[in-house]
Amino acid sequence: RGKFWDELKKVPAQKVSLALTQIIQGPLKGIRLRETGGIYWIPESSLKIWRSLSFTLSEASTRNKLYKMCTSIDVDSIEAICDALTSSVEAEMEKLTEEIISGDLKQERAYVSRRNRAVELRAKVKDYEKIFGKTLDNLTSQCEETDVAAAAAVLATFGA
Repeated sequence: RGKFWDELKKVPAQKVSLALTQIIQGPLKGIRLRETGGIYWIPESSLKIWRSLSFTLSEASTRNKLYKMCTSIDVDSIEAICDALTSSVEAEMEKLTEEIISGDLKQERAYVSRRNRAVELRAKVKDYEKIFGKTLDNLTSQCEETDVAAAAAVLATFGA
């Protein structure tokens, strides 16, 4: 009985993984390198926060182990990171665009939040372009198209 109640107090590994992915891909501006998670690339500018986060999670439970591995950046790793970024941004843009075009969003703030997310993703793409000195015009264009679609939807649905 005691073990049962102890287990109920623990956060399931899937929830920890989901929260970690959202933090890494959000405020830390990192990218998931493996579709199922577990391996991420985090920009150097976010490593201080990552250290605090990983220490806190590791100390909170013996089940959550987080490691930082420094690797050299070469042409192949840049390609892998940019491919992961492309896949992630394209999937999110597709979802945002579908939500905007569907007409199912009934409140102006829902459209505005989709537009804000498109702007955030465009800024992330620009950050990666600066980090790697590589243009990702296709992703920038997709973010702009979603941004424009959301703005147009707000105007069409709620008037200006």
